[in-house]
Amino acid sequence: MPAPTLSPKRLLLGVAVLLVVNAQLPTPAAGFVGGLTAGAVRFVTLPLTAPLHAVAVGLRREEEEAEPTDPAGGPTTEAELREAYALSLVEIDRLRQRVGELEGTLALLEGVRSEADTPTRPLSARVTASADAGTGWVLTINRGSRHGVGPGMTAVTGASLVGRVMEPVGPTTADVELVTAHDAGLQVRVRPRGTDLVFDNVRVRRADDAPGVFYAEVAKDSPIRVGADVLLADAVHYADARGRLLGVVENVTEYPDDPELLRRLVIRPAVDLRYLRELAVLLPAEE
Repeated sequence: MPAPTLSPKRLLLGVAVLLVVNAQLPTPAAGFVGGLTAGAVRFVTLPLTAPLHAVAVGLRREEEEAEPTDPAGGPTTEAELREAYALSLVEIDRLRQRVGELEGTLALLEGVRSEADTPTRPLSARVTASADAGTGWVLTINRGSRHGVGPGMTAVTGASLVGRVMEPVGPTTADVELVTAHDAGLQVRVRPRGTDLVFDNVRVRRADDAPGVFYAEVAKDSPIRVGADVLLADAVHYADARGRLLGVVENVTEYPDDPELLRRLVIRPAVDLRYLRELAVLLPAEE
C-alpha cells in the first residue's frame, strides 16, 4: 500500500528544510516564512505535547486539592497551638532561672579569685567511695601523693566548699573529710540573693543535733532571710577557699537561749556533699 503523500514524518522533514532555508533569507522574508512554519511545527508535535500537558495539569490539580500537612509534625489546630505556646512559656521560664543560677555561680567564682590569699590550681578527682566515719562523712578519691595531693589541701566542687584532705595520703588515693564535720567555728559572710547587702562577721558552727547542718546567730532584727548565700571568709581555716559557697540559709528560727534578742540561721550546703561523684583538690599554683 503506497504511503500517504503528506505524512507527519514528511511534513516534519519539510519543516526542517524550511527552517534551514529561512535562516538564509533576509529579515522581512524570514519573518513571513517563520510564521508559516510555526503552525506546521505545532501540528507535527501535537501528538507528543498534548499527553504531556494533560499529565502536568493532572499533577498540578492533585497538589492543589491535597490537604496541607506539617512536615515537622507540629501543632495544626488552635488548641494544639495554644498548648505548644503554654509549654514554650514554661520552658523559657526554666531557662531564665537556669541562667540566673549560672550567673550566680559565675559571680561566686569571680569572688573566689579576688579573695584567695594563695593562688591555686584545681586537680580533678573522681569519688570512688563514701562512708560515715562517725565524726563526719568521708569521701575517697582516686588521686594521691603521685598527683601532688597532700594532707590539709582543700577540696571543692564548682563554687562550693567540700572539705579537706585527711592524713594519711596514699600514692593514688586520698580521703576527704567534709566541711560539715568541722568542729570549730568558721567566719563567714551572708549575702541575701537579689540584693547588694553583705553581712560580715558572722560565725557559724556545726550543729551537733542536726548532722550536715551549720548554725549561726544574728540579731533578731536582721534582714537575713531563707535562701541567702553563706560565703566562707575565714582567714585561718580553709584560707585558700575564701569566697567559696559554704551553704545556703535553709531556715530562720528563734535562738532558744535568747529568743528576745537573737535569731538562729540554719545553714545547709548548697549540694549534698555525701553523694558527689567528682570534685577538685586545690593544689598550689605552678610558678
